[in-house]
Amino acid sequence: MRNIVAFLAAELDAEPHFRSYTYRDLDDDTICGWLYTFHLSKNETEEDLRRLARRMRREDVLYVNSAQPPQFMALINWVRSAGNRYPNVVIEFGTDPGIQMDARGDLNILSVQDMRSVLWRFAARHMPRDGIPRFHMVTFDPNVSRLYARLLEQQVDVLPLPQVAQSQPINRVGKRPVTIAVLGHQRSNKGYQLVPSVIRILLEKEPNSRFLIHNPEPERWRATQQRASFL
Repeated sequence: MRNIVAFLAAELDAEPHFRSYTYRDLDDDTICGWLYTFHLSKNETEEDLRRLARRMRREDVLYVNSAQPPQFMALINWVRSAGNRYPNVVIEFGTDPGIQMDARGDLNILSVQDMRSVLWRFAARHMPRDGIPRFHMVTFDPNVSRLYARLLEQQVDVLPLPQVAQSQPINRVGKRPVTIAVLGHQRSNKGYQLVPSVIRILLEKEPNSRFLIHNPEPERWRATQQRASFL
């Protein structure tokens, strides 16, 4: 991201480049904000990819993690306009596709959960039916890959999880107090707004429990953070 903080850029030797945030907030327009934001993010990402392409070789690998529909569409357009000069592309879908199987797991019966599924399918329709050479779509979960494959009508592969334990796990069975952690990038679709209620319920059952709540955007979740802190 272009606005990466300086100390992190120095630590990772990262170069600020992309303008469009993957989880970009929707436009305030309740009618077409989701579509306008998609269009804007797709255009910015495609322009940024063209600038990046001047420095890339065909044997390079471009890995895009936790992509959303704008990045997917931008990559498709960029690759298809580059002839054979584009690098190997790996695009990882790090969130759910916005569709759901029925209770029997029948992939032919889908329910649309949000507008992302519309954008995923729309972008995928710009790909050739037999895919694009050296353009790999992946997730880290077989069931999620099946859903994406059904939605995109393209092959979606499965990668092994990148997390590797660095040491032997510590057996904490029977140890007190119990520490419960909520870690990661907190968002409403993850249910972070429910954390204070969950803490209250758990404290009723285990009053001596401790809680570690990680939130990288405290200003955005000030009210939730305050409710959790006073429990």
